[in-house]
Amino acid sequence: MAAAPNPQSRTDADLMIDIAAGVIDAQSVADERRTDERYPYVTDIGVAAVDENGTLEKPITLTGRNISLGGVCLAGHRVFTPGTFIVLQLVRSNGTTAIVGARVQHCRYVGNSMHETGVLFTPLPAGVNPQDLMSEDGSLRSLQGTYLGVAVRTSNKN
Repeated sequence: MAAAPNPQSRTDADLMIDIAAGVIDAQSVADERRTDERYPYVTDIGVAAVDENGTLEKPITLTGRNISLGGVCLAGHRVFTPGTFIVLQLVRSNGTTAIVGARVQHCRYVGNSMHETGVLFTPLPAGVNPQDLMSEDGSLRSLQGTYLGVAVRTSNKN
């Protein structure tokens, strides 16, 4: 499991990641924030779509644009169909990561073969077990595009 967040060094993006990962309660933050304000979150995000068989597709790296209590905006060359479930690897400012589920809400062309995809944080899709994404030493296996050989089967179906 990812390291526990350090409350003294948390950014707004870290807070949103912790909520998505279930580390902290969104209601406690919602009491402080009355809207889903967006915070800059420009970083590489590992993304793997979940196919109809419940397995993770080949992971890719997209670039984050912003993050909020409800979701994150992604940018890249990949086109997603609204309703697609995905698994994200979000990176906190201290380098620790969290695996979270999301559902594509919209995807729009923004030019230069690039698309922006808005996703809503959800529980991890059925059949996706975060433990399947852990390395033998207990660290989080990366979904980042530099580790494309890490496509993970998420169900026990043969």
